[in-house]
Formats: sequence, structure tokens, C-alpha cells
Amino acid sequence: MMKPGCLFISSTNDTSFFLRNGSAGIIINPGNGEIVKAYIKSKSDAKASMSYKTTALGSKPASRADSYSSKGPSSSCPYVLKPDITVPGTSILAAWPPNLPVAQFGSQNLSSNFNFASGTSMACPHGAGVAHPDWSPVAIRSAIMTTSDVFDNTKELVKDIATDYKPASPLALGAGHVNPNKALDPGLVYDVGVQDCVNLLCAMNSTQQNISIITRYGNGSSNESRGEIIYTDSVTPLQGFNVTVIPSKLVFKEKNEKLISDKLRIEGAKIEVFG
Repeated sequence: MMKPGCLFISSTNDTSFFLRNGSAGIIINPGNGEIVKAYIKSKSDAKASMSYKTTALGSKPASRADSYSSKGPSSSCPYVLKPDITVPGTSILAAWPPNLPVAQFGSQNLSSNFNFASGTSMACPHGAGVAHPDWSPVAIRSAIMTTSDVFDNTKELVKDIATDYKPASPLALGAGHVNPNKALDPGLVYDVGVQDCVNLLCAMNSTQQNISIITRYGNGSSNESRGEIIYTDSVTPLQGFNVTVIPSKLVFKEKNEKLISDKLRIEGAKIEVFG
């Protein structure tokens, strides 16, 4: 077991490993680690202290794709780009059962109503909390994906820790990092019908029984008028990609109106898979 009061130099900010090993300390990135090591070498009586119960806001850069985050493509359906989205899942302050210790110092167990945790169990609630109860599953997925962020809070592309902080590829970031406020009013929604789902399931060699179970649901619609709304395509150039949208303009005249002529074409893409 590690000793309490340690300084960890690591490229990941995932605290779960350190918590599992019952340690307490500070985690700093390799750049700051070099500064600390240089300070230790420069003084024979080098000293440091740790401050608890402090909160730092506005950390930059954020967000980032963590090293342990699942990467695409999907092994069961490799021709559908995955993941769809990334959401917060590392070092989340979450509710915790007080009868389970959050840390151990020697023989002493420490309990709390909260704990830092990481992984899918933390990410899923963040994604589920964005879902609108009146929307179909496909509308929810579309709203979250089309309003996501590909830039961090320094206006740079979101970085992938697993690739030494290079810009995250679509196979690591998906459509982007979730933006809950924007997802509440996505405007244009890319929807699919039952037959679209059936076609995909057939291509995946699903059985008739599985297809019937998955597609047995219905969605209501409204024709409330809200005036004419026009969406014009805007494609940010990407090196190695030729992206076109056909047609370049969509015109909606009714709320929940569906247009089926919109097509997205990506050519000449070369994607490296990491992990």
C-alpha cells in the first residue's frame, strides 16, 4: 500500500487508481513535475505542503478526452462511426454510501457522503440528464450530437490524452463534447424511421425476433406552425477529408416537418485508430 501524503507525476488526471490503493496526495502533470523535481534538487531542505478543501474553477484547457475513454470503431458495427459523444466522466464528485470507506490510512477507514469516481458510471448520468422526456431516442441522440463542442475553453481543438495531447480524432471524441444548454434547443434534428433501424439491424444479421423487440414503439408528432425556417450548410475544412452536404439548403415550413433529401458525403478520409 502506498504511503499517504505522496506527490504523483502523471499525464492522467484519473484519481481512481490512487483511491483504490488507499493513497492521499497530489497529482500533477509531467510539466509541473519537472519544476518540482528541479526545486527538490536545488535545495537540501526542500519543503512542500498540501492544502485541502479548496476548489479551483476555470481550469484550462478543458475538456479533454481521457486516456481510458473507449475508442471507436465499434467491433459489432464498424461502418457506423462511434463513439457518438463524449461527456464528463473523470474525477467526478458523486454521492457515496457512507458505509463504504472512501479512503484508508493505515488501519483507519474514512467515510463520507461523497467520493471522487471515474468511468462509465459517472459519464452515463451526465448524458442521461440532457435527454428531453418528450423526445424520441433518435431525436435525443441527434440533439446531443449536433450541438456538441469540438473546441475546448481555450478555443483549441479538444485534445486526446492517449495520443500525447494531440487533437482528438472522431474515433475518440465522437461528434464532440456534450453541451447541455445548446442541446435543449437544437433546431434541426436528424431523425430516422423504423425502416431505417430495420435496415441497419438486417445488415448486422439480427434475427427477426430481435428486430421485432427493438422496433416495437411509436412516436407522436405535431404540426404546429412556426413560420419558415431555413438551414444552410457550413462545413469547416478538414485536412484529408472532402465533405459535402446535398442539398446545401433545407427549408422547413411546419414544426416537426420531416425532409428526407439531406445527404452528408465524406470522401478521402484517412483515420488513424489509437488504443
